[in-house]
Amino acid sequence: MHFATLELHAVNPLQDTVTRLEAETSSRGTADLLNELVASAELAARQKEWPTLLRAAHSLIELETKGGEAAEHRGYGIALRRMLPRSALERLARLVASAPHRAEAVVVMRRMGADATEVLLHEMATAEDATDRRAYFNALKEMTRGHQPAGSHAEPRRLVRRAQCGGSGRGTENRECSSPAGQTGRPCR
Repeated sequence: MHFATLELHAVNPLQDTVTRLEAETSSRGTADLLNELVASAELAARQKEWPTLLRAAHSLIELETKGGEAAEHRGYGIALRRMLPRSALERLARLVASAPHRAEAVVVMRRMGADATEVLLHEMATAEDATDRRAYFNALKEMTRGHQPAGSHAEPRRLVRRAQCGGSGRGTENRECSSPAGQTGRPCR
């Protein structure tokens, strides 16, 4: 009688697909693998395997960066958008507060742009722990790295005062405004 030994390996279809995608050279093969990756990502999201989804998205972003502007690499951005709808971004944003996943999560959030910024702002506003709020705040600072957003030349405190006064800062010099602490009578600047 002959017995066969069966070794069970923890198969991660997302990472397996990313590995095959890295080696793929044809446009058609790349498109097929991207579709497979999106399907695997949807499965991971249904199974609530958020760290696995995060690693796959991070790997895809690295491949996109290495790939440059070639036609088949433009599909990477489309695949990322399909892999990470807003509901998935909301779950991945929570990994920003987790030290082992923070670096990858920040890279993914930065790549996902405005939607990820909104999600991080919401998480920061609703976080109960100061450490988590700090992690979300630091991630938000990373969101604009390399970009100069409109109005960023102004001092942050001044932008807050403008928001409190309900104005753009133009013509508010002679008006009085109030702060959240209840201080009134000081001019808006």
